[in-house]
Formats: sequence, C-alpha cells, structure tokens
Amino acid sequence: MAAKNNVSERCDVDLSNLVELTLKVFEENSITAKKLSICRKTRDLKLGDMVIPRGSCNDVPQQVLDKLAENTTDPNLPSMLQYSTVSSDKYNSVVFHANRPQSFKNIIKNTLTEGDNYGENPVKDSNKVVFINSLCNIEETENLPKCSGAELIRNIVVLQHLERILETNGYKVSTNVSKSHQETTDIYEAFGVKWSETTIDQTAFDQSLKSTVENIKTCPYQEEIKRYNILSESSNSKQSPVIFNLRNFIAENNLPVGKIGYDKNLSYVDVITDDGISDEVKKAVYLSTTTTTTSSNTQQDIHLLHLISQRQVFLQQQITLLLQYISTSLTQSILVFGDVTSRIGSENQHQPTFSSQQLYRLRYDQMLESSIMKYGDEVKEEKWKERIQYLTVAGLRFEMLTTTVRNNVKLDLGEDCLDNRNGSFVLYNSARLSTLFKNYHEAVKKGHYPPLPDIDEVDFTALREEEEWSLLFNYIYIYPEIVSSCIDDLGLNSTSLLAKIHIHKVANFLVSFSRSLSSYYSRIHILVDNKAHLMGTMFARLYLVKAAHQVLQNGLKLLNIEPPSQL
Repeated sequence: MAAKNNVSERCDVDLSNLVELTLKVFEENSITAKKLSICRKTRDLKLGDMVIPRGSCNDVPQQVLDKLAENTTDPNLPSMLQYSTVSSDKYNSVVFHANRPQSFKNIIKNTLTEGDNYGENPVKDSNKVVFINSLCNIEETENLPKCSGAELIRNIVVLQHLERILETNGYKVSTNVSKSHQETTDIYEAFGVKWSETTIDQTAFDQSLKSTVENIKTCPYQEEIKRYNILSESSNSKQSPVIFNLRNFIAENNLPVGKIGYDKNLSYVDVITDDGISDEVKKAVYLSTTTTTTSSNTQQDIHLLHLISQRQVFLQQQITLLLQYISTSLTQSILVFGDVTSRIGSENQHQPTFSSQQLYRLRYDQMLESSIMKYGDEVKEEKWKERIQYLTVAGLRFEMLTTTVRNNVKLDLGEDCLDNRNGSFVLYNSARLSTLFKNYHEAVKKGHYPPLPDIDEVDFTALREEEEWSLLFNYIYIYPEIVSSCIDDLGLNSTSLLAKIHIHKVANFLVSFSRSLSSYYSRIHILVDNKAHLMGTMFARLYLVKAAHQVLQNGLKLLNIEPPSQL
C-alpha cells in the first residue's frame, strides 16, 4: 500500500518516519526518486516487509542501502514497526526487513494498551455534526415511499454501521429515525433500532412551511402552471400549480452534474399541486427544521448525509436541491446503497421479492436447523431462542456489509446457502479465543500454569512461524488503517455530491482475519504442557492471540455486534 494521507495516525506516523528518513538519505547521496512510493507487502514476507519498487526510483547502490540501514534500524526511532536490515531485489530498489521481535512487542503492547479504543482516530478538525437522514419520514405518501422488503434490513444495517464508523473516525453524529410502522416493529426490535423521541414543534414547522412556499412563489426559479378548463368554473377558484425549476437552479449555482453530481434529467419539482403543498417541499422543510434544531442544541454547524436506496435517488436529489435553496449554508452529500436481490443456489433466476420479515424468518430457521445439527434437540428449548436470534442478526449484518455500498446484495435463498455463515464464522473465532483465555485463567488459579508475565518480560523471538508474523503485520497492525480508510470522502468540503464511504471494508477484513486466525489456531497448540522450556513460546503466543482477540472484538462492535464470551 502506497503512502497516503488517509491512513490511521499510528500507521501514518510509521510510514511518514520511514519516508522522511529515506528521502534524507537519497538527497544526501543524489538518488533521484520520480515519485517515492513505499509499499507494504502482504505475502512472501520472509523476503521483506516494506519496499520501494524499481519504477519509483533509480537503482540504489549498496553503500546507500547500508546508509539507509544505519538510519532506519535504530531501535529508538518512534515507530511501532522496527527494521533490522535493508536490501534490494529483482523487483524493488529497496527492501526493508522488519525487526520482528521488537515489532511484535511494540504493536501488541500498543494494541492492548489502547484496548477497546484501538482503531479509533483523533477528533477531526471539523466543527460540523454529521446528521444522517435515513428512515426518517414525516408521513407515507406515494411520492415519499417507506423503505420496504429486504431493502429495509440493509438500510438499518448500513445506517447503524455508518454511525459507528463515523464516530470511531472522530465525527459527531446525529440521526432522527422515525418510529417504525406496525408491520416492521419486530425487525426494528431485532436489530436494536432506536428511534428518536424528539419531535419538532408543529406550529414552528407549519409557519416555516408557509413562509418557505411564499418565498419560492416569488423566487426566480418558480413557474406557475396556468389552468385552462372551460368545462368547470369551480376549478378556476383553485390555486394554480407551482413548480421549481431545478435545471436553472443547478446551472446558476454551478452545481455538479453527472457521475459525481445531480442527475442530468432533473428539470422541475412540484411546489404546489392540486392537493396543496407538495410532499417534496414538506420533506425539505422538515429536514431544514430538524437540522436547525440540532445545530442549535449542539452549537455546531450541520452536514447532512442522505442515506438512501438506489430507487430513491432521483426523488432525494429533488429534495436536496429544494433544501439547498431553503438553507443555503447547509452542506449536503448523498450515500446510495444498492438493492437486495435474491437467487437460489448458483441459479441467477429471479425470485419473488422477499419482505424483511420473510428474510429474517428464513435466516432464523436456517440458523436453528444448523444449530440443531451441531448441538442436538436441546436447541429447541426456549433458552436457545435469544442465542439463535443473536446469530441470525449477526449473519444478516455480514450479508449486508460484505458488499460495496453501491452494489446490489444478491441473497442466496437456497437451503444449502453459505452466504449467511460468515457472521457465525467470525463469532466462532472470537468466542474460541474467549474460551482459550477463560481456560488459561482457570488453569492459573489451579496452579497448572504460571500467570501471564508483563509484556516487557516476554521474549518474542519465540514467534518464528510465518503465520504469526502475517497475523500481526497483515491484520493487527493495519486494523486502524482499515477503519480510517472507510471514510474516503464525506463531502464536507468536496465539490462532489456523492459521499465515498466504504461500508464493506471492516466486515471483509474480519472474515479474512478469521480465516487466517482459524488456520493458525487449528495447527498450533497455544496452551502446552507446563514445562519450563515451553513457557516462553506459550506466553508470546498468548499475547499474540490476545491482541488478535482485541481486534476481533473492536471490529465486531463497529458492525453493531456484541462480541460473544463463549462458544
């Protein structure tokens, strides 16, 4: 991975230090770098960990490599990742080899010291609260449809993850989820959705709505549609419909159009219809009133992030433009999530649309059947119900979050579906490590093992397996970077209307991490016989998996999943 500005603070410091030292040595020795790019390797780590590809700079003589080694292998450098040697190979002008024992100690110690805060980033230099507009409706109409079907579950899951990922990256977040409708109450409860108890002042809203309409009627973007009806005199008494010219508004305000902006087909939006004030204007005024209240309560400006489904994009852009006219100082961006489609097995044939309740029941029944096969008929007892619900919701969260936000989620509805097992697999690995430490502490109490010594007393040269270094270097060390890179562009200061937020990164990271961890755990015995010559390796491995467990727990919490304490 090349050096970027959007990496986590810890990785950024390490990489910045390495880049700075390298540039200094290069300048002193007249080495020309076209565009210095230091990349982190992900495989064949025994051949090196960080590299400068040959295309990035000229060949580096041995004496310069020696000078680089002299400058970068100082153990007193303020970096988590320490280096032992520097070389070159066929493909890279410079190869940095990590000092593994010291790096193991530094990174594991840092992970465990930060604990539940590991992966959190410093507060952003922003005085704005991010207000997420999603599942927030003032009323149901044909023009403002409620989120329905399996799409509702994806909306809930993405919204909750978005809140966590923004807060972890240092943003202040606010939402205003409307109370669920009767038919979706059970889904809201299953996923722990909390709707807002605050309500807007209806009198203030009505006044704002009235003044907004009067303002639009006299603005340069309004157009009145004249009535011509010679058959009905009564129709002449009705107020003529009024529309807002979006195309002119976009052009005069130089707003982005196309892939990064508004739909080029946007032309008009209703302001006044035969039935009165349009739903689009009502929603825009409602959002204006709500964000103004939030800004007043927090004493901070608001950035409004609209989280919407693909089918709601055109309508939301109309509302967004009306809102921009009403509240000129309000910054806005849109995050669009794809639809939820279905298939059976490998067949991509279209399946009937599933409601959120049907999808939840299907996954619940599949989880129940799987648990019965594993644990027997006792699973049917009432005490297992809550656990099956927990596993079902966790599985659905992973199903909805392992796909990039704009892409459709393709659900496999077959009986042998494997799509919903990623969640259970990650939870199983987390629970397995919880059980490991529970067994270890019980053995310590019984005198079977000595207590875990302070990390400064542990000899990490005992960790010689390549898998062990891969777990640390490819997962534990880069976890904060994964979290930070989820927020690419929130749209606070961007000319783009579309926010770039990668909701799939954490879930896919946890799945990949769990596979590597499971492979290692299945091959290596952590708790060994209590023999003096084995204790050093056992302690080092216990610290490694303790750090791995911390990362798994923190990642699960970002997905709104409470880490399990037992199998």
